[in-house]
Amino acid sequence: MTMPDDPARRDVLRLQALVPAEVSARRPDADGAPRRHTVVPEDLVPGDVVELRTGDRVPADCRVLSAEGLLVDQAALSGEAEACAKRALPAGGTLGAPLDWPHLLYAGTAVLAGHATAVVVATGGPTVLGALARGAASAARAPGTFGRSVDRVTWLLLRFAALRVLGTPLLHAAAAGSGGGVQAALFALAVAVGLVPELLPAIVAATPARGAAVMHRGALLVRQLDAVQNLGAMQVLCADKTGTLAQGTLRLQCSTDAAGADDGTALRWAALAAAKRSYLRRFGWG
Repeated sequence: MTMPDDPARRDVLRLQALVPAEVSARRPDADGAPRRHTVVPEDLVPGDVVELRTGDRVPADCRVLSAEGLLVDQAALSGEAEACAKRALPAGGTLGAPLDWPHLLYAGTAVLAGHATAVVVATGGPTVLGALARGAASAARAPGTFGRSVDRVTWLLLRFAALRVLGTPLLHAAAAGSGGGVQAALFALAVAVGLVPELLPAIVAATPARGAAVMHRGALLVRQLDAVQNLGAMQVLCADKTGTLAQGTLRLQCSTDAAGADDGTALRWAALAAAKRSYLRRFGWG
């Protein structure tokens, strides 16, 4: 496999290689009898029957054949950190929104608890994750503050150079007559060349690259260099509760009564309510 030119992409591939992704699939042998095989997700095709357990990553879009206590993390697709209960769709079951369908597993999600047997229905581009990737790749990316600043400086230099190139011959011709037009044009061209800062492209490329290198030493991958300047210029950072930037879990700091004094009663009731809800969702009842 050839490594991409993007350093951040190369680092991501190296990290992925440290944890080889394999899935247990049942396929018929030459005699037609189904056999269990361990394959990589790239080798799966629609119709393969896969077995998923706690900690596995769903390798493709699948339909659940059987499940027991199956909870799946779909935050990568829906943005919601709360686990989704999955099960085989019973007769007459309601569906709702596609990501809420209880009988479908989507590529890129993770199994948090339970185990299931599912049949692959889509792989690669036709999956929901593939559709999201295509939409993100085709979406026009708005330039950041760094790109806009570079554009402003570039256009300012171009306007100033154009003004000097066009204005110098006219002023020279008006002062010395029409005999020195060639010399005036050459002088104007020399002035335009001298106005262009030759080290500007090197500075523009080297400054974010150095920032990316410093962040890389802190175990942070930078995919786009102009994001370094945007991060440095950030004054207010707003994040949601879905665990995109955080762990996606809630932690209790204290338990108080209405007067503000420490009281464990509210904590006990909250623990009972959370345990009941987790139990119901695990079996698809909540």
